[in-house]
Formats: sequence, C-alpha cells, structure tokens
Amino acid sequence: MNYIIVNEFFLVAIFGFLSNIAYLITTYILDNFIGYSLSNFIGLLVDILIDFFSQSFIFNNKIMLSDNIIYRFFIAKIIVITISQFIFVIYIKYISYLFQNNIQKKLKKLIIKYKINTKLNIEELYILTVRITLGLFTYMFLIFPLAKYYTFKKK
Repeated sequence: MNYIIVNEFFLVAIFGFLSNIAYLITTYILDNFIGYSLSNFIGLLVDILIDFFSQSFIFNNKIMLSDNIIYRFFIAKIIVITISQFIFVIYIKYISYLFQNNIQKKLKKLIIKYKINTKLNIEELYILTVRITLGLFTYMFLIFPLAKYYTFKKK
C-alpha cells in the first residue's frame, strides 16, 4: 500500500475524529431541544466546515477555494449527509427495536463493570453508539474515498 495514501487516510481520520467530536457535542446539546433526527442533521452540517479545510490542506498542502473543488466537496457532502441521514433515520425508526434492548443491556453492564460516571441516560448512550458506528462506516466507505478520488483528486 502506498505510504502517501496511508498517511492521508490517517490524517483525514484524525481531523475527521475532531470534526466528529464537534458533531457529537452539537447533537448532544440539540437533542434536548429539537429531537434526534433534526439535531443529527444539524450536527452533520457543523462537521462540513472542519472537513473542508482539513481535507483541502491534507490532499493539496494548502487550502483550496476554487469553485470546482468547492462544488465537488459539496456534492460529496450532500451524498454523504443524505446517505448518513437516511441510514440513521431508517435504523432508528425501523431496525433499532431489534437491537436496542440488547445493546442497552450491554451498555449498562459496561457502565457498572468499569464504574463509568456519565450524565447520559442509557437511551442517549445508545443513540451515541449508533452515531459513532455509523460515522466509522461512512468514513471508510464514503468520506475518504470521495475526498481522495473525487473532491481533491490530483489531475
């Protein structure tokens, strides 16, 4: 595997992690006011700014603000947000009931076993777990490939 691709993969992952922390904080705060689905959407939008500037620098060694790159970035983001939001809503509305009780029981056991002090209730931890898992899959299968080979591709 090419060293540059591996390096880019991990740098995008690190900055993606930071943007994901911003996303999680945003959704955690907004969940109490506007509900899970809308707060998820707004959190994904907050993620965009951090992603654009960090990915532009990683793939081009400078911030690129050309119309073409911005256009491709937003097309890629629309694809990622649409797919992420679709999967999140479908999972929460139609699939989570199959796994939610089992996962929540496991989360409770982990909290007790490791004496984790958290202000989150078990449902909030479950939603957080779903968001983190979805984020990992979208990074590997959508975000990095689109950023590397579509948005910031070298000619």
